[in-house]
Amino acid sequence: MKTVSQKRNILTNINIGAEVGTAKLFTKPNSNIIQFDIHFKNVKPKRYTKSTLVTNIEEAKEVATEQISKEYKHRLTTGVRTKKASTEAILDNYIKELYRRVEEGEASLRGRKWNKKQANIHRYIINNHIRRHTSFTTLERLTLTKIETWVNHLRKTLSDKTIGNVRIVYHDLSRYVIKNGYSFQEFPTFPKLFIKTFKKTKDGKLIEFGYAHATMKDFHEGQTRLLTAIANKDYRKQSHDEHNLFVMSRWNVILLDTGMRPILDKAPLFVDKRSDNFIFFKRSDKTYYIARGQQASMKAVDELEAYYKANNIKNESLIVNKYGFNYNDETIRTVKTTIMKVMGWRGKKDSSGRNFVHYSLRHCHIINAVEQEEDIVKLAKRVGNSVDMIMKYYYKHNYYREYETPTPFSAEPYPTGKLTAEEEQEINSKLQVSESYLGSNRMWDADR
Repeated sequence: MKTVSQKRNILTNINIGAEVGTAKLFTKPNSNIIQFDIHFKNVKPKRYTKSTLVTNIEEAKEVATEQISKEYKHRLTTGVRTKKASTEAILDNYIKELYRRVEEGEASLRGRKWNKKQANIHRYIINNHIRRHTSFTTLERLTLTKIETWVNHLRKTLSDKTIGNVRIVYHDLSRYVIKNGYSFQEFPTFPKLFIKTFKKTKDGKLIEFGYAHATMKDFHEGQTRLLTAIANKDYRKQSHDEHNLFVMSRWNVILLDTGMRPILDKAPLFVDKRSDNFIFFKRSDKTYYIARGQQASMKAVDELEAYYKANNIKNESLIVNKYGFNYNDETIRTVKTTIMKVMGWRGKKDSSGRNFVHYSLRHCHIINAVEQEEDIVKLAKRVGNSVDMIMKYYYKHNYYREYETPTPFSAEPYPTGKLTAEEEQEINSKLQVSESYLGSNRMWDADR
């Protein structure tokens, strides 16, 4: 059996410091690569062995001193040794860590408990924006140049505001890597982001960097073109356009009449309740709310149900494809693009440079409700929004509009100037007391 001395060719010893210890530099048989071995004095685990990846003795001393110092500091701080793992394994372990935080109710740096939605967002960013990019092939070799290349790649499809969410995950991953011994140091500094600030219109409403605010004129022009295309059969014959145009034309009406969000892939549309004058839809897209439609929505629903019955379509929900299934995310994007082209909204922008999309119908509904003076709190509940958002982006106050407002004088009339005998007697008695008090003070002043 070979001894350790036979396996190693000891080259020299280097003293790292009184607290750290002395390291041995050595090579193994049939190899010129210099390695080091040290037993730490004050930390556990004590032993640390690693290759310097160089063959020159002087270079090996510098590399060994640097790596040993970092490892010692890391073990002293965290109590664990650095680990060797592939980037894939590290990212997989990080995702498991996210859901462990949720299960144990661990608090984030901001003090809020982790929740499943937050963990899902982090997992999505890891899998779609970090794992797939070549900059993260080896986490230990991340450089500022690689990170800048990665962020510039993200900017091709994401705004800097959205990249801000990626930055949060980036920093959290960096802390996880150090804490669990996968690396000595934090990731390189994240490049500066240029998040656009909100602008205001002349009347004080904020302009969000989202979708155009359609007017009723915009809707009528687009809907007329859509219905004309259906009537004239102006669509691709070998596709599902005939079905999609009919269904989407009725979907447009429901959107404008209710103000609900145009989200179908994750929140299929179902009729919840119906009366003589109203129809209600339970919605759970970005928030939970009850969308309320009136005669226009009721007519659109009747036409859809009659169409499905006539074409023997057993529909899963109210808005479905030709086979009766709910539109998935990829399909609905294609269908919406086709509808925008037919309506003449594809590439169309409003005065603020925002694109016209189905969401513009929701904006149109909310603006109309505000102008018709619907109660802001009730409106916010009905469309699944907040009062703050409606006040910021839709409300325009007219200070000079004349209308009845509550006033304290409605309950307590303004004094007329005519007093009753009892009121005059009470006031005179108070005046007499005041004169007596002033007279006594004048006497006192004179004595002084």
